[in-house]
Amino acid sequence: MAAHARAGWRVKLGHCKRWNGYTKNGYAFVYIGGRGYYLHRLIFVKAYGALKRGECVLHRCDVRNCIRLSHLFSGTRADNNRDMWAKGRGQIPVIRGEIHHKVTVSDADVRIARRARGTQREIAKRFGVAQATIQRWKQHITRASA
Repeated sequence: MAAHARAGWRVKLGHCKRWNGYTKNGYAFVYIGGRGYYLHRLIFVKAYGALKRGECVLHRCDVRNCIRLSHLFSGTRADNNRDMWAKGRGQIPVIRGEIHHKVTVSDADVRIARRARGTQREIAKRFGVAQATIQRWKQHITRASA
């Protein structure tokens, strides 16, 4: 292994072997021969051979900088996403439209406002919103689902 990689070798914390050298997005990262590699992938490939096209190396422990071989397993991107959601690490989608807790105008009223005649200022006054809000509704910049 290159000197650069050896400089940040691992520190044992609990059951994981955490890399305390350079990381990229929280993952152990090394440069060998001028090229960058995610260390968990290198370790996995060295032990088990090349990955198939579309395969990823996943962490059982969910510790990004863990390089313990027994914590690594191969899977697809779909497997990685299922694993993420099963462990409660997925992000809940942004709530948009009428169901958002700050919405004061229904989707039906947004559709009516889009078709309404008159200046945007007049329409805004009628619906109790700012003129810029009417403009964004009419251009489908906001409330696109309405």
